[in-house]
Amino acid sequence: ISKLLQKEDSSLRVLSLNSTSMGDDEAEILASSLQHNTKLTDLSLLDNQFRVKGCMAFLKLLNDISSIDRTYNSNHSLTSLDLPRSTDSFSCGLKKHIDFVRRINEEQEGNAEAAGRAKVIETILNSRKRMYLSRLQGIANSYGRVSTEVDPVLLPNVLALVGGKHGQSEMYLMLVAIIPDLASIMNKKDVLKQEVTENVWTAAIEFGAGDKSRRKTVKKKRTNSFFSALLDLASCTKKLYIGK
Repeated sequence: ISKLLQKEDSSLRVLSLNSTSMGDDEAEILASSLQHNTKLTDLSLLDNQFRVKGCMAFLKLLNDISSIDRTYNSNHSLTSLDLPRSTDSFSCGLKKHIDFVRRINEEQEGNAEAAGRAKVIETILNSRKRMYLSRLQGIANSYGRVSTEVDPVLLPNVLALVGGKHGQSEMYLMLVAIIPDLASIMNKKDVLKQEVTENVWTAAIEFGAGDKSRRKTVKKKRTNSFFSALLDLASCTKKLYIGK
């Protein structure tokens, strides 16, 4: 079955393997076979013998927290997943996280890009969920690790996204983690290129399109103002976060 599910031309959409005495090892093999499968939408594995280890394999299948890229490219096709029943608190908590990302698949059915983006925002960019999932999957947990996977030019946009989605306190946690390295890794030329492109007409009107020396001055001022604004943002969010 696992070999069938790995085939690119596999058209199987519903699979029931209830009461097949499936253990943790078999569950891991099955989950691995679905990594690149985009056809199977319904999988039922009730009344089997696998527990935490097998469930972990399906959590990683639906939301691999090891990197932004892996989260974005996790399985987004599985919209229905029935796992063996369990009563201990750890397993129940684990299944809640599995069901959370499964619901994202369900809500974004047919749109893998939207599902991937939602998983990154809801788990990678949420410190509490990322911490829990990182511990489960044995992954180092820090916003610093996340920032190394993002183009430095886009970090301000990511900060704004975090603040808008998860609040000022979450944005502050990310900011204090990445700001020590941000200035050193930021390619100022890239920032300039982006900002000047977006504001070229304003610059031309204010300083004259033919005056090269003035345009260089504009570029320098914009670069310095960018980093100053970033530092001001850190100070502002700190005050909001700690209430001082």
